[in-house]
Amino acid sequence: MLRALAVTRVLGLAATGRRLAGRGRGIQQAAVAEFAARPAGPDPKKATAYGLTAFGADELAPELGGQDGRGGGGDGRARDAVRRLSACTALLRYGLVSAFQLQIITDATAFLADDSAAETDLLLAAATAGLTPAQS
Repeated sequence: MLRALAVTRVLGLAATGRRLAGRGRGIQQAAVAEFAARPAGPDPKKATAYGLTAFGADELAPELGGQDGRGGGGDGRARDAVRRLSACTALLRYGLVSAFQLQIITDATAFLADDSAAETDLLLAAATAGLTPAQS
């Protein structure tokens, strides 16, 4: 089927696939962020630094197909990106940046106060769309 298409159409399909993957990753990230934001249980003293129970990552891992690596902070990173980096998170949903690029941005802005992160988010969103991960 693809052999019959012109090169420009094949490239368009590749770009569409990238955007659809970004949209799927954005949905997944929003769900992970919501999961991480939920109360840890009846005893908040037993919660991890990200607010999860000790087994929260274990509950999440099968749903993610192992792609985020248990214990790697992906749940907290997703929550922080959704909460603090709305413009960059939107770029992921529209396939304009990869999940890896958003991870780089989230990690690089983790030390910023919320108001500074909001300003940085707008600047990075304007500058990052279309860049490769190495350029981000």
